Amino acid sequence: MRTRYAPVTMTLGRLGKASLVVGGYVAAALVAVGVVALYVVATDGPDRQASQGMYAFGDLSLFLMVFAAGALLPTAAALYFLRRSTPFWLSLAALSVAVALTGVPGLLGLLSVRGGHDASGWIALSFLRLMGAPLLLPMHGLAALLAPGPRLRRVFLGASGLELLCCLALAGHLALAR
Repeated sequence: MRTRYAPVTMTLGRLGKASLVVGGYVAAALVAVGVVALYVVATDGPDRQASQGMYAFGDLSLFLMVFAAGALLPTAAALYFLRRSTPFWLSLAALSVAVALTGVPGLLGLLSVRGGHDASGWIALSFLRLMGAPLLLPMHGLAALLAPGPRLRRVFLGASGLELLCCLALAGHLALAR
């Protein structure tokens, strides 16, 4: 008599999946804190003391970039685990489009700088929004990659395209500013 062996598969329950995702975010945050701590030690000196605000903004930017890179994997896991939840994906698509559309006023603010208009508060907000584009671009792209259907995939790709446009505008602005 033959015996059949069922393939061994490991399935995670809801708590296991949530723990995996939250653990990934905690690990990404710890790595980002460690990188920033090493950077602070490496750049400690009179310049850091004289320009504390500038260095603090640089430290925050470094933390956000390292955390965003580290958070891609747990975000991908969360999106994979939620692939069958239609309400989640519809809500995420609407949020993605709304966030990407906030880049349009940022682009207009950047164009007003080139046009010679003086709207310093608007320009500062525009610049901050555009600085977020490199963080948002991979998130929209990841959602497009893992979206459960072609219509949602196109929505996320459109949001990615708008974020890419914001990234390119910011890079062009910074290149021309030099």
